[in-house]
Amino acid sequence: MSDKPLDKAERGWGMYFQQYFDGQIEVHDVAVNGRSTRNFRTEGRWAKVLAELHPGDWVFIQFGHNDSKMEDTARYVAPQTAYRQNLTRFVQEARQKGALPVLLTPVGRRYFDAKGQRKDDHGEYPGVAKEVAKQQKVPLIDLHETSWALYAQLGEKGTQPLFWSYQNGAHNAKLDNTHFSAYGAERVAQLVAQDVKKLNLPLAKNLRATGFDGKFVFDLPVVLAPYFEKDTFNIKRLSK
Repeated sequence: MSDKPLDKAERGWGMYFQQYFDGQIEVHDVAVNGRSTRNFRTEGRWAKVLAELHPGDWVFIQFGHNDSKMEDTARYVAPQTAYRQNLTRFVQEARQKGALPVLLTPVGRRYFDAKGQRKDDHGEYPGVAKEVAKQQKVPLIDLHETSWALYAQLGEKGTQPLFWSYQNGAHNAKLDNTHFSAYGAERVAQLVAQDVKKLNLPLAKNLRATGFDGKFVFDLPVVLAPYFEKDTFNIKRLSK
């Protein structure tokens, strides 16, 4: 979800969300790599979000990737206790500021088994997010399921371009089935925009139309563009 340095291949879906809305909506992507519901708060990042919120602002809340890291006490939170409590607090505190929270389940990791079938990639965390959304009566975007629907459509090999370490030589790094390429991040942002429409959120009236009857920008195909770490030219002979 978070912003990434533009000189690197990795991208977060929040970087592409703005393009699906008209000029009345301004997207602020405050997500940060490697944060869970625990350290996003302990580092003071949530306090900063609250300080800048205004009545009527929409707050899209998505955690789960880093909450599950049991080996890291700065980030880990158990799904049925602290994760549940932290999501509930985020929702309630956003509402106290007059904002409109939306919960999202964590986006799927590219985990396939030896037979090319989906493997469990987030345990109980998506289910807990759904339960909190129901208990707190806030909209839920089930990005875990919609992203996996996309992966199933593309297949094990077809999903490779969605992830940054598979693109154009960037695989020299260790394979990364969690973080997206520009193409993958844009496809995921597209899924979120589609669900804004499906849920008929008031925000949907600001989704950008294409000029074609009944079609929105999120209906358009996303182009897989090449990524180059460097532009290199080797001149072997110069003809006069």
